[in-house]
Amino acid sequence: MDPVAGKVLEGPYPVWSGTGGKYPEAPHLYQVDGWWYLLMSEGGTERGHAVSIARARSPRGPFEPGPANPVLTHRGTNRPIQRTGHADLVQAAHTRSPKSLWR
Repeated sequence: MDPVAGKVLEGPYPVWSGTGGKYPEAPHLYQVDGWWYLLMSEGGTERGHAVSIARARSPRGPFEPGPANPVLTHRGTNRPIQRTGHADLVQAAHTRSPKSLWR
């Protein structure tokens, strides 16, 4: 995309469709330590809503799903708050890199 002209230069093209949950949405793309991380919500507004993550060396992929997906959900619990499933990555002094999810 050309941010000055506001024009799309190429695409769209598929990169990762999630882990198989219904209604993948709200992708967030981050570059951290040479990796591209794609964080997305799955599950619509239903119980079982979740956040999953994938990574690749290029923003075009191929993306590999995180082995601990979903990384945020209350799926299968009796907790009073359900339908959690949108998130962002933040980096604070005491946090680890998202690559720790692949260890």
